[in-house]
Amino acid sequence: MSFNNEHDQWLSGHLKRRKGERLDALKRGHGFGNRLFIEHVWWPLAIY
Repeated sequence: MSFNNEHDQWLSGHLKRRKGERLDALKRGHGFGNRLFIEHVWWPLAIY
């Protein structure tokens, strides 16, 4: 599965489970920089 599909599923699941400040923080804090880090650092390590 591609990174984009996996990331979308992960984010969707977390957005459904979070409430209040944790939900707001996830919406505010999971922007371009976080996604770029996950895609280029974490994802290559996780798929091996």
